[in-house]
Amino acid sequence: MSLKKVVFTLNGLMYGGVARNTINLANHMAMEGHDVSILVFGRSRDLESEINEKVKARIVARNYLLSFFPFLLFLLRERPDLVIAAK
Repeated sequence: MSLKKVVFTLNGLMYGGVARNTINLANHMAMEGHDVSILVFGRSRDLESEINEKVKARIVARNYLLSFFPFLLFLLRERPDLVIAAK
């Protein structure tokens, strides 16, 4: 299996099932050797400490209205193999 560049998107790192499951999946994929990033579209950072150091976590914008162009630029620059949108 070839290693992949994977990007997860979240609307915040607040306590809850979606964010926690996404972080767990991202951590596992990073431990398997994949290049994993989590893009956050929001302010909440409650679960930031649970992200593995191999996972790149980036805040794209503080709200959705300002996130389109930074997200587009990230995709054009990084060229991920897979984008997984959570929630």
